[in-house]
Amino acid sequence: MARWAHILAPASRRRASHLFDLAASRSPALASLVDASCSSSISPFRVASQRHVSVSSIIAKPAATSAQSNLAAGESSQAAPAAAATASAPSGNYLYREIYNRQRQLVPINHMVPDVAVDAWVAPNAILAGGVTIDDRASVWYGSVLRADLNYIRIGAYSSIQDRVIVHAASASPTGLSAETTVGRYVTVGQNSVLRSCEIEDEVVIGQRCLVLEGAIVEKNAVLADCTVVGPGQLIPGGQLWAGSPAKFVRDLTADEVAEIPKLAEAAHWRAEEEKGEFLPYSTAYIQA
Repeated sequence: MARWAHILAPASRRRASHLFDLAASRSPALASLVDASCSSSISPFRVASQRHVSVSSIIAKPAATSAQSNLAAGESSQAAPAAAATASAPSGNYLYREIYNRQRQLVPINHMVPDVAVDAWVAPNAILAGGVTIDDRASVWYGSVLRADLNYIRIGAYSSIQDRVIVHAASASPTGLSAETTVGRYVTVGQNSVLRSCEIEDEVVIGQRCLVLEGAIVEKNAVLADCTVVGPGQLIPGGQLWAGSPAKFVRDLTADEVAEIPKLAEAAHWRAEEEKGEFLPYSTAYIQA
């Protein structure tokens, strides 16, 4: 221990020398580093860096080396599988193999559990937390978050929640109406929009970056232009186009525009069916072969 203690700082000599002597007794490679450091009067870590060797990798190897030597000596034939597994284990960060570090698509909260229809589609990186219900042939696209930890959220059939949409439900509404967030059938919600404790009736188009707040009601066949802000308790009548912040009436929709609303939702559904087919339980490496 005293042969290389002069290399270390006085405050850490005793503890570090004990650790290095213990490790050197188990690893010939580390013992050679200690001897080289004594002869050159530099730190073993510096010797390791000059040799392009990691001290941590050397210290991690003795378990496999010891098991292999015991196997060679014939002490135990049962140690062979363990020694082989330890010797073949890759070094480095194992966090990528930890299943609990991965994103969870469906997150139960207390007694509320997400309920997704069999033929609905939820993107792999979308998150449904709490009491979220996704009806038949609806779709939730990439990066969207539907958080129903305080109240329930329901997405109707054929409705499309586009990329990075945030849907939340408060515990109570200041207007006295229901605080649940309800999206009807054949509804299209544009990218980056936010819905909070509101009611969206059937066949509605909500543009990109819209904000619909607590207690607001968007009636059937209504359209919100991009970046529209619907305040708490505000009513958007059906068959009309609204825009602005706060939302203001622009004009009535034509019959052709109203007829296009469900077609837009159906187109999103068929596109979701194509996306669903891309996420197979196996890789696509065979295509490159």
